[in-house]
Amino acid sequence: MRRSYVNLARCSANLSALDRIISRSTNGVSLVSSCSPNLKNVPRLPTMDLISPLTYSHNIYRHFSIKNLQPEIADEKTTLENLSNVNRALEGEPNSFSNKADKDIFDSIDYDAITGGDPDALNKFKLLLLEVDVLRQDGMKIPSTLSTEQWKELFSLKTRSQRRKSLGFLWTLEMKKISDKRRKERKRLETLEKKALEIKENENNDHIRYGFQGNTIFMRLYDTTINLFDNHRLAQAMIFGQNIVVDCGYENNMSIVENKLCAKQLTYMFAENRLNKEPFNINFCNINKSGKLYQQFLKHIPTIEDPAFPINISEEHYLKLFPRDKLVYLTPHCREELKQFNCDDIYIIGALVDKQNNDPLSMAKAKSEGIRMAQLPLDRYLDWGLGTKSLTVNQVLKILLDVRATGNWNLALNNVPKRKVRQPGEPARDTRKFYNRGTILQPPHPMDRRNRIFQSIHYRDEGRQEQTEERTTRPRKH
Repeated sequence: MRRSYVNLARCSANLSALDRIISRSTNGVSLVSSCSPNLKNVPRLPTMDLISPLTYSHNIYRHFSIKNLQPEIADEKTTLENLSNVNRALEGEPNSFSNKADKDIFDSIDYDAITGGDPDALNKFKLLLLEVDVLRQDGMKIPSTLSTEQWKELFSLKTRSQRRKSLGFLWTLEMKKISDKRRKERKRLETLEKKALEIKENENNDHIRYGFQGNTIFMRLYDTTINLFDNHRLAQAMIFGQNIVVDCGYENNMSIVENKLCAKQLTYMFAENRLNKEPFNINFCNINKSGKLYQQFLKHIPTIEDPAFPINISEEHYLKLFPRDKLVYLTPHCREELKQFNCDDIYIIGALVDKQNNDPLSMAKAKSEGIRMAQLPLDRYLDWGLGTKSLTVNQVLKILLDVRATGNWNLALNNVPKRKVRQPGEPARDTRKFYNRGTILQPPHPMDRRNRIFQSIHYRDEGRQEQTEERTTRPRKH
């Protein structure tokens, strides 16, 4: 049985003309001679690339997808160049409009680096490739490119659901990069237009122009100068400032995505502490320099391995660096509240993103090590809404910075996200319900079951009156 795929990407003047008919049989994909009249003098849009007999199903899917049927013209190229690309395509040469997604995601894969040369692992990895191919054909969110490290991370995931979530996360990052690139290009063009307009306005102006990029009595402060000021404050804090410990020993309790999010939170934490007038002396302890968390942290701040950079990163345990009696572990699972900030204590913040694992790991760790515990006084000063009382690492640091500077918990707890706090006038929300389904998480009561039996069932249909049907019940036993 043969199926014919007709490319309808034509100019408006030649919608009825069909240049080519691409037919696919059981032996592969072949080209049929043109059935249209001679259209050499008529400009045509770039059509789908010539297809040779293909082996993989994802290539066939890509070539016959609706996306490939859309004509594309590069904005930076002239019409003659576009026409030459079309002519080369009709003559059997590859053009610049070919879809590169076929090559990028499945070609150039380093199988040895991913599987380590193991034949069993290679067979499992081929199944993973087939799974990704099926997800892409089903229209799921699949990135166009995957690096070797990303393939390794995807191959290490155990379940299909985790792999789908990871691919969706990578797709979101790719779309964000594309959006940022477009935004930067649009901003660059706006800047060029603004400069051209200023030059045109100042051509006939003999007066001195004051302002930015003009004449001014103030000296410009470059980014390198500001960085020197910020680093100087951190160097002073390393000598005279209060110590704060960040426990980075939860790497094995987090997934790959959670490790990436944790590294980003540590980056925000370091940046916000660096910009404060009186920063803490942050000590990153229990960190594994060959682990995922440190490698992601190194990507965000490449200068942390510079000996002159003011940051404390240690693989040692914090009990070997600081006295036990001064350590206080901040955990949301204990009952003791931190009523007053003590400048002599050394507070420990756990670097943990617990989107999936909600076990009280920090409290168990503090108990096993014999360290004092405390939780932030969230219930005392805030009307908490839905969600757990676990805050991000950078949010906890901002709270500690503000309460140390002002001594006011009401002001410091403004750093808690508003979505987690019930606003004035907002009705109380039932914390026993699911977020999506609204199912109450409690065992059914016998009286509720009895009431449901005697209740009437209501059927509602648009455009009709509401119909009511009484449910038949069994006679009660006496």
